[in-house]
Amino acid sequence: PCYLGRQNGILIDPRQILKQTQANLIELPRNGEKSFCCGAGGAQMWKEEGGTERINANRFQEAQTTGAETLAVGCPFCMVMLNDARKDSNSEMEVLDVAEIVVQSLEKP
Repeated sequence: PCYLGRQNGILIDPRQILKQTQANLIELPRNGEKSFCCGAGGAQMWKEEGGTERINANRFQEAQTTGAETLAVGCPFCMVMLNDARKDSNSEMEVLDVAEIVVQSLEKP
C-alpha cells in the first residue's frame, strides 16, 4: 500500500513475509516506490469520484491482468476499496490481507 511503502519506506518486509508462506508472488506493474493508490488515500472512499473510471476499479483491473488468483493487501483501506472493485467486476479474484494469507499458510497440513 502507498502509506506503508511510499510514506514509510516499508517495501520489502511484506513481500518477504509472503514468500515465507510459499506464495507465488506476482508484482503489479506500478509497485514499490511508484505504487498506485487504491483511491482511499485520496479520500475517494468518502466521496464520489469525478471522471469516467474509479481509481479502485483501475487498480483492481491492473491486478486482474496479472492472472493471479489472490490480491494481497497490507492496509484496511486497500481491503475495502479493492473488495468493492472486485464486487463491481464480478471477479473471482480474492482480496486478502497479508495477515490472512499467513494464517491460511499455517493452517495447511
